[in-house]
Amino acid sequence: MYAKDLQDFFRNEHFALIKEPESQILKGIVLRDKQPDTATSFDQPGFYFAPFDLSKHPVYFFHAKKSVFTFFNLEDFEINPENKNIIHFSKPDKDAHILKVKKALHYIQNNALKKIVISSRLNGEIEYFDAFCTFLNLSKLYPKSYIFYVQIKPGLSMMGATPEVLVKMEKSFGTIYSLAGTQEATEQIHWQRKELEEQDIVTGYIKDTLLKHQLPFSVEGPYTHIQGHMAHLRSDIQFISPPGKTKISDLIKELHPTPAVAGIPKDKAMQLIPEIEQYDREYYTGFLGENTGERIGFYVNLRSMKIENNQIHLYAGGGITADSIPEKEWEEVLNKWMILKKVLEE
Repeated sequence: MYAKDLQDFFRNEHFALIKEPESQILKGIVLRDKQPDTATSFDQPGFYFAPFDLSKHPVYFFHAKKSVFTFFNLEDFEINPENKNIIHFSKPDKDAHILKVKKALHYIQNNALKKIVISSRLNGEIEYFDAFCTFLNLSKLYPKSYIFYVQIKPGLSMMGATPEVLVKMEKSFGTIYSLAGTQEATEQIHWQRKELEEQDIVTGYIKDTLLKHQLPFSVEGPYTHIQGHMAHLRSDIQFISPPGKTKISDLIKELHPTPAVAGIPKDKAMQLIPEIEQYDREYYTGFLGENTGERIGFYVNLRSMKIENNQIHLYAGGGITADSIPEKEWEEVLNKWMILKKVLEE
């Protein structure tokens, strides 16, 4: 079976194609309606696709009762070696990103922020793009990640391989990842004070949020988490939310966006990010996933690309703290772009 079989199945539909971490099963969710619903809470069964800023863009919702679910086995598919993507990328703008980092450091040094996450886009023009072969490549290269391909409308879709759980719930038991600090995965991985501080900020924010809701929790980590060619610092926060204690929607709205993708204080970071970045992130660093009615699995929209008509945008960013060095922050963003670019070129 080839990727074309999937492509024909989902042609001209609103759909989500997902692969859970460590799973060989691809789950296809095809919306019957002409347009996805929008949601203000996350309590109904279905698939959710949420933006970075919940006040600026809608949360798209594929209601379970309005969707068709299909399952495929990843091992049944072969990648057709003749289908090579042809994408003409612009030259990465080092000076522009370094200027963003310097602006961020200015605000940190003047005590407006403790941390802020700054991203940039690498733009490409599509001559030929096989979306489903690219999805299969991501699935095979990053087995520990949540792989997704979501099409909200023809000509507008996002694809990615994210390592980060926003929140998972099964019955009363939940898990949240604190993921911050990134470097190339080598035999010798050493975390600097900057990465350790960055990770501690994210973990502290999650702990404070759970304490506010009076939810008992435990923390495992931080430890090194390998995703493909990248290494991250990760802590796992396990918590208990008895029935009737806290609405999951309230917890999600308070958690998102965490300092791993925004900054701290959150309100100030959300105000400054568009000013510094000079573009609208839209759904990059938002979140996506399912509420099945029995369990919830929402993941942060990272390591992703947006495909819009004949344009493709690769996103990458990094956390800026007082110890950040602009040149190293640029290298981190460039490395993240190159990983996605390599997947597109294979």
